[in-house]
Amino acid sequence: MKRVALYGYGIDDPRGRTLRLDDINTYLYYVRKMGNEHLSLVLFVVFVFVLAVAVAVYLRRQGTLSRALRSFRPEGWAVLAWVGGAYAVLTLSIYQETRAFTPTLPAVALIFGAALLKLPWRRVRWAVLALVLAFGVLQFFVLTYEPVNRLLLPPSFALAGWGKTNVFAQGVYIQLPDDGKTDSGYWIHPDVLQRMEQRRQALGRELLSMGMLVNTSQINAGPFNYLILTEYPQLRVESLIDRFDEISPYRRLFGHDYVMVKRVNAGMNPSQKELILSILEGPPPLFAQAYELETTTSCRQ
Repeated sequence: MKRVALYGYGIDDPRGRTLRLDDINTYLYYVRKMGNEHLSLVLFVVFVFVLAVAVAVYLRRQGTLSRALRSFRPEGWAVLAWVGGAYAVLTLSIYQETRAFTPTLPAVALIFGAALLKLPWRRVRWAVLALVLAFGVLQFFVLTYEPVNRLLLPPSFALAGWGKTNVFAQGVYIQLPDDGKTDSGYWIHPDVLQRMEQRRQALGRELLSMGMLVNTSQINAGPFNYLILTEYPQLRVESLIDRFDEISPYRRLFGHDYVMVKRVNAGMNPSQKELILSILEGPPPLFAQAYELETTTSCRQ
């Protein structure tokens, strides 16, 4: 509950985030994310149009709003509560992340499918379904295969009141499997851990640890920990980059057998940046005595 209060609702939030109920962008954040990243602008527009037509048809058939509400099935209310509840909880929170809304996507798909079935024109209904499926398959290939992506992905553009968007889904969590930030050249984690494991066995040590002055979306402590849990139980890693910790991690380095250093990182504060530059450009005497260079690798940054 303490973590929920801290990270979700800004009670003593270390980043200084606040909930802005007077800002329209607060209420549009997850709507835009669903349109830009979860569905794509094309599918989102089709979804809104189909839903509006389906609701209008349903109300016309029921005659009155009160009758329409009484006739609505319990499973329909459950699906609507699934989406609406998540939207309300997340919107009234300082935590804004695309992935937070991901668990509602099955409910969105159910609503989309139900709305399609409510369209009164049979040929139109099946034509829209076919176009949606065809576009979905095309989007899968555009977002999955680098040659198709380069051939078919149009440039992004901006819409007034909506922001930057594209015909296909886009966002920080949508990456090609082996291009740009996900290039396989960044996958240095097994080599690093294998070097540490060979050294541990040679020394006859029970444990070896590494302090990481590295933090990017490609290289961070997370993937190391996954490999440690599955393949290298006698190794440990600790991330020493923390934007909220103003104390230099220099002393903590000497609690580790290895140190990994990278010049450009995300989330560094000045003390950590200064330490990294000092190690790379002219290490302090004590550091030079305690450590020797094991290897270097090119990570493009």
